[in-house]
Amino acid sequence: MNNPHQYSASSQEICQNIIASMESVLWSVEPLTKNLIYLSDSAEIIYGKPVFDLLKNPHSWLEVIYPEDRQKVEDSIAIISSNKFLKLQYRIVRYSSSSEQEIRWLDVRAKLVCNAHRVPIRIDGISTDITNDKISIFQETVEDDSTKTSPILLLNHSLIENYNSQLPYLDGDREKHIFEHHFIELDNLYIIDKNRHKAWFSQTNYFHKMQNISLKKILINQDNYQSLTKIKRNIYRGLEEYKAVLNILQIGFFITDNIGNFIEINRKAKQIFGWQWQETKSINATKLELKIIRSDGTEMPKEEYAWIVAFREKSTVENLQMGVVQESKEVIWLSVTSTFISSLRDIIITTYVDITKCKKAEEKLKNSELKYRAFMQDAGEAILIADLQGKIIEANYKATEILGYQREELVQMHAKQIHPPEIQQKVIATILEAAKKGKNIIPNILALRKDGNWLWVNIIYKIIQLENDEKFYQVIFQDITCYVLAEAVLRESEEKFRATFEQTVMGIFFATLSGKIFRVNQAFRNILGYSNADLSKLNLMDIIYSEERQDYEINLRYLMAEKIQNYATDNRLINKKGKIIWSYLNISLIKTSQEPKYLIGLIKDITQRKQIELDLKKSEERWELALRGNNDGIWDWNIKTNECFYSTRCQEILGYTETEIFNHVNDWKNRIHPDDINLVIQSIQEHLNRKTPYFTAEYRIRCKDNTYKWILDRGQALWDEEENPLRMVGSYTDITERKQAENYLQRQTQQEQLIRKITERIRQSLNLSEILQKAVDEVRNILQAERVIIQRKILDKSIIVLAESLAPGKPSMLDWEFNDYIITTQQFIQEKKLDTIIAVTDIYQSTVKLSYTNLLDFFQIKACLIMPIFIQKSTTIEEGRRKKEEGRKKKEEGRRKKKEGRRKNWMGQTLANCQNRVDGGVLNPKEKDQEKSLVVGANSSKDDTFWGILFAHNCSNKRQWEQWEINLLDQLRIQLEIAIQQSQLYQQLQNANHELYQLATLDGLTKIANRRCFDRYLEKEWLRMGREKKPLSLIMCDIDFFKKYNDTYGHQKGDECLQQVAKAISKVVKRSTDLVARYGGEEFAIILPNTNLEGAIHIANIVQQEVYKLQIPHRNSPIYQQVTLSLGVSSMIAFPEATYKSLIAAADRALYQAKQRGRNQVIPYVGDIILN
Repeated sequence: MNNPHQYSASSQEICQNIIASMESVLWSVEPLTKNLIYLSDSAEIIYGKPVFDLLKNPHSWLEVIYPEDRQKVEDSIAIISSNKFLKLQYRIVRYSSSSEQEIRWLDVRAKLVCNAHRVPIRIDGISTDITNDKISIFQETVEDDSTKTSPILLLNHSLIENYNSQLPYLDGDREKHIFEHHFIELDNLYIIDKNRHKAWFSQTNYFHKMQNISLKKILINQDNYQSLTKIKRNIYRGLEEYKAVLNILQIGFFITDNIGNFIEINRKAKQIFGWQWQETKSINATKLELKIIRSDGTEMPKEEYAWIVAFREKSTVENLQMGVVQESKEVIWLSVTSTFISSLRDIIITTYVDITKCKKAEEKLKNSELKYRAFMQDAGEAILIADLQGKIIEANYKATEILGYQREELVQMHAKQIHPPEIQQKVIATILEAAKKGKNIIPNILALRKDGNWLWVNIIYKIIQLENDEKFYQVIFQDITCYVLAEAVLRESEEKFRATFEQTVMGIFFATLSGKIFRVNQAFRNILGYSNADLSKLNLMDIIYSEERQDYEINLRYLMAEKIQNYATDNRLINKKGKIIWSYLNISLIKTSQEPKYLIGLIKDITQRKQIELDLKKSEERWELALRGNNDGIWDWNIKTNECFYSTRCQEILGYTETEIFNHVNDWKNRIHPDDINLVIQSIQEHLNRKTPYFTAEYRIRCKDNTYKWILDRGQALWDEEENPLRMVGSYTDITERKQAENYLQRQTQQEQLIRKITERIRQSLNLSEILQKAVDEVRNILQAERVIIQRKILDKSIIVLAESLAPGKPSMLDWEFNDYIITTQQFIQEKKLDTIIAVTDIYQSTVKLSYTNLLDFFQIKACLIMPIFIQKSTTIEEGRRKKEEGRKKKEEGRRKKKEGRRKNWMGQTLANCQNRVDGGVLNPKEKDQEKSLVVGANSSKDDTFWGILFAHNCSNKRQWEQWEINLLDQLRIQLEIAIQQSQLYQQLQNANHELYQLATLDGLTKIANRRCFDRYLEKEWLRMGREKKPLSLIMCDIDFFKKYNDTYGHQKGDECLQQVAKAISKVVKRSTDLVARYGGEEFAIILPNTNLEGAIHIANIVQQEVYKLQIPHRNSPIYQQVTLSLGVSSMIAFPEATYKSLIAAADRALYQAKQRGRNQVIPYVGDIILN
């Protein structure tokens, strides 16, 4: 690591973790006052009280010491200044939740810490609870002559004074032995009887001798029996005590014979190897089934075991390290010593010392060394390690970088060689002098690089002493060439500083160490409004706002104690008028000869900036509230590392949790829909290239459940001074619902536009055939179907195809007739789908029952859409007439039934009842009504009538019809139904208009033009012929003696006569421009445009002859026995002074002349022109 502060923070964190995991307690006290100043968290376990409560009382650690041990502890602390290292064991009274006090033993290691002037500043120590190691209590049963309970205590000399008064006796039916051992001293053993009298035994080897005593049978008399019993008891007691000593040893111990059988083994050895006592009787030391490893971790073969080697070589094997692998895979490291002893029988004595902690300590030391080496390489300063002779033995990377040497070159050099030759002796002399005084030196001197360049360095020669008293030099130096040059520049600029002191915009002040202001510049006076006279009476505390004075006092003390280099903060000051001014305050301590002299400070008015910050804070709060309110997610992309941060809302939008989502930009790209990724990347790139002020994109992104959501993504990038993008921050907005609504509206709009276009095309014509053909063409185009037809039942007969749109190569259905639809109208009623479009995906697996499946196969139909067509009921003119006629017939039928009701025969049956009987049971009235409903069409509502069906066929394969296709077809059906109905209404209107025209212009009896039509047509032709200057002729006809004909033959025969005469006249007049009209009664008129008088006379003669040829009898006619005509003819060219009525008057006069002259003749009018 190149940043030493970063490493320092990391090391501190590591130390904190180590301290937290220790069971021992770390503490620090002041040497003179014995006040407690530090205590680690594990103290609560040992002392039974929270650390916070212990630190409240500085002498709490002394008060918990056992009273008899307190003086010994205080004496040890008093002499620690001379020894500098303290080892001590003492008792404490532990706080307990119960009322009883608990005595605990502590093992203490402490060291005196001094400052640079060798003045003691504190005592650092570590305390370990050794109570469980200090006292071991176990019991065995021993019989004596009196069979009474007699506790015996076996203690070593070092503990008797401390424990004698504390050990209670145990009650019981059997005798109990309580043994106590100390792990330092294992000699000078004694016993205590019930009366607490001491009885000292000899050294430990006394018990070895007792083992070789062989008990023989001794014949004694009655007098010495009591003595013999006592000797025997002492021997057994000695053996038991010997075994007890072996068991209390913390060193594993066992004895084997020359073939490997165990003779003796203590508890520690059994604990190490995991044996039970019964197992040791059957275990052979040469055939142990243990996994033992060497120091390097490889498995140790049995022939290398210490006891086997000692027996094989008849010698002693000392301190052989071996690891015993337990069942829990934990390794116990042992230092093994085996000794071969030749006596009456050869034995091997083997001892084990548990060195597991030492091994772990060695590993930690090794790791510590690696960390130290790593620290050296990553340190920000250059470091050299040299022995006391000055030879460099280690150098870090920074040292090689500054001096320009390789590490291999430096470790072969002397420390003096890094300096120029002319100052090497001076450097050595200075170092030796400092070493004698025990002080470190920090001279600023010249150093020499490998390339011959000189540089100024700030160098520290520090003598380091290890615990094994080994010493070496640690040389730490920094390249301060720039600083030295800067000092020179600073000296040169000092005068400039003095010149600009009064002109700077920042306020500058000088104050004594007590805060008395003695010099300020003009900017300071301007900011606070004080004059020099005012300031001479003020202290720094007077201009600082009251709420911040305490903080100022604390930091000033830190500044004086050199705990901080300067005091810089945003502070509130009071100006002369008492107004609060926000200012940036920076105070530094000025020293001369390492002695504090005065304070120098800077102030800058930041009131406006603080107001902006306050406004910004409010804005940020509003922004935060806005983000929470609009439910947006926030993201932050580090462009250099491609790491992304997603807020909780971002993850919620995508359905992820914090542990599931990957914070990398590639994962974000992989979730974007493939169709959108290029557009998103392009938008980002344009923004990073500053082509757009913001990044904005709408795209689909995959969620956790593999569905896609629409996201509105907005962001903005940040660039460095070189215009390289550093990061981009933005927000997610879930716009899925909005997009769905937009897509729905867009689809609806497209459908409406499509329906509008189709409707316009369909409604371009009111011809039904054209409407139906356009409809099937448009439907096939939209659905991309292969056949679309419209079927309808015609005149209650077969069903035919009215219109068809067909894909190439598919069979046509136009010329086919069917008995019913493929889905019958009966089925429409059963399925209750009269107004529903039926979609058939596969005709062979359809839930809707289809008829004529063989025809479906023939026409290659695989799937289809079935759309019923309904039109509203309408009452046409014909229907009105028909209903009127039906009403009239019902009235007549009612009158006839009433008459016939009077004439009922004896069977009580009328003729009407006989006619309503069922004819052979072929079709009853119910069936007949139902069939009629099927033919006409079932009504979807009271106002709708089934008209026909539109079918869309897919012939190539089965098809899954889309919902939008069905919806579109349903909308089209409405327009088609409207168009059909409009066509029908138009046809009805045409028929009605024609009928009205006939009613208005035709004579009802003769079916030729009536008088109204005659007048209009004659006027129109009169004007037209007048414009064209052509003649217009008129023939007036009258049936001779027609009144007598009616009187003779009746009015009905008279009507028939009129009809025959009208037909005869119409037969003669053949031009389309000519008109035959019934002028009135028995009079007829013939209009002949563009015809002169001669032509009109010719037509009149022909008409007379045709009527005569009819041979209609007329027996009362005075002139002939049949019907005859009298005709008057007039002809003229229209002129302004005359009207068409002049032509009528002339023809009428001519007709009158014909009648006067005997009738049945043609008379032209040749007299004067008749004017208005």
